[in-house]
Amino acid sequence: AGGPLSGAALSLALPDYSRGAGNVTVVVRVSRSGNVKSWRALDGDAHLRSAIINAARRSRFSPDKLPGTGDVVGTITYTFQ
Repeated sequence: AGGPLSGAALSLALPDYSRGAGNVTVVVRVSRSGNVKSWRALDGDAHLRSAIINAARRSRFSPDKLPGTGDVVGTITYTFQ
């Protein structure tokens, strides 16, 4: 997790996809309760994006470690080898 989400992850879900190569970055909006409430994949092919979005949606963040008082926007980058 990057940007303001760095260090706040409680659990970063892994995608249910075993093939592919490269990086896929997802921009996520996290609520004050630590749940991902919106997402947008920035890159990657359609098959990877679907798996990545499902994983990003399942990720959770520590409310105590999130900056500010409102929703937080940051990134999650998945690397496939």
